[in-house]
Amino acid sequence: AYEGKEFLGSTDERFRPANLYSAPDGTLYVIDMYRGILQHRQYMTSYLRRQIIERGLDKPVGLGRIYRIVHESKKPGPKPDLAKASAARLVEHLSHPNGWWRDTAQRLLVERGDKSAAPAWKKLAMSSDRGVPARLQALWTLEGLGPLDPEMLVQIMDEPPAKLRSAAIRLSEPWLAAGAAGLVERVVQHARDSDREVRLQVAFSLGEAAAPVREETLARLLQGEADAPFMIAAAVSSLSGSELAFLERLAASSEWREPRKGFASLFEMLAAAVFRGGDGNKIERLFQMVRAEEEPKWRRLALLNGVRASGVRKLAMLPRDLEVAAQSPDPEIAKAAGEVMKRFVWPGKFPDGPPQLTAAEQQLFEHGRVTYERICATCHQPNGRGQDGVALPLVDSKWVLGSDQILARIVLKGKIGRTAVVMPSLEMLSDHDLASTLTYIRRSWGNEAPPVSPATVGAMRLAVIVRGQPYTEAELETLAR
Repeated sequence: AYEGKEFLGSTDERFRPANLYSAPDGTLYVIDMYRGILQHRQYMTSYLRRQIIERGLDKPVGLGRIYRIVHESKKPGPKPDLAKASAARLVEHLSHPNGWWRDTAQRLLVERGDKSAAPAWKKLAMSSDRGVPARLQALWTLEGLGPLDPEMLVQIMDEPPAKLRSAAIRLSEPWLAAGAAGLVERVVQHARDSDREVRLQVAFSLGEAAAPVREETLARLLQGEADAPFMIAAAVSSLSGSELAFLERLAASSEWREPRKGFASLFEMLAAAVFRGGDGNKIERLFQMVRAEEEPKWRRLALLNGVRASGVRKLAMLPRDLEVAAQSPDPEIAKAAGEVMKRFVWPGKFPDGPPQLTAAEQQLFEHGRVTYERICATCHQPNGRGQDGVALPLVDSKWVLGSDQILARIVLKGKIGRTAVVMPSLEMLSDHDLASTLTYIRRSWGNEAPPVSPATVGAMRLAVIVRGQPYTEAELETLAR
């Protein structure tokens, strides 16, 4: 609003503007939490704790406020009274420059179910001289009340604004599912649209189309868009249940034989989806692709990476094709396949029976699953694979699989080092909560380390009680000697 400066600021460090709202009269509302502390206690480092105490940031509380900002050059608009407005009047408000009026008019029209003004909002939706927001609002109002028709959507798909074309494609999904030939053809044509936003919507919406059309179009679309991760995610979301068929289609095409940017990511994501689907026959066919020496090396490695990222651990039987791949003459393939083999368990893998947890340890494990998903999975991911630059993998981690005492120290005081994000101290959790979480991560995703007892965590809590800093990698290496 003002070049080079803000129009609202404060030297009070408790000022926490959390949200903005455009009011019906054109003024602006600012929601101020007015809190000195935003961090959850589990992220409260010793440095932050000292700052809070010194500056009294824990007080005061209960003083949140709402600011109303009025521009001095513009008088606030009239108060709304839309609840009593006629349907025709509400249609007029779908073109209002203030989004609050447009949204409220749309909501009221849909809630009333009054279709008497349908010709008026159809006209608005089709009027090329009206603004895009108003036309979109009219389109979605029509969708909410039901008088949409595919002919109208086909026309809008030729409109210059990309957002209108995207909306028309999204709104066409019921007819894609029904196989309406003319409309399906038009949506498919937009896989070559000049605007990526439209192509992305095509990738999402094709999930409603029949398999042959869906797979052929997505393969063509991804051939030129595999460098866009969000396009891959959209396409895979549209292939639910047919990921393997799509993989085999790509593998049979010469256009997908040479590696290009994004191709490996696509094969990884498809392989992970196949594995999570849990269909034994499909998993076996996937392993056959991994085993095949005639398959390009980059594809075999991508499939193995996808299997590893799936988080699946139990198989119905020994994966013989994967076992053969682990003996490949190519050392990189053999190593990758061997590492994946280690992550799986199947009937007969342990001749003397798999290492069993006692009843008490099993209870710890199950409780740890809940605690991990609630606290740790955001950074370390549900499959324990971590995130680049944020959190290290827990799978095959030497700290997870090593000394339970060192591991307890890490979770009690945190760790700093190999990522930009400091692992926070979790010492506010009970000994039982921490022991159960550590037991869970030491026995999940192929990890096979002994459980951790609450007594061990308690002993380490006393041993490090005066420590105020997270552990460094070098300190942990020294402890491990």
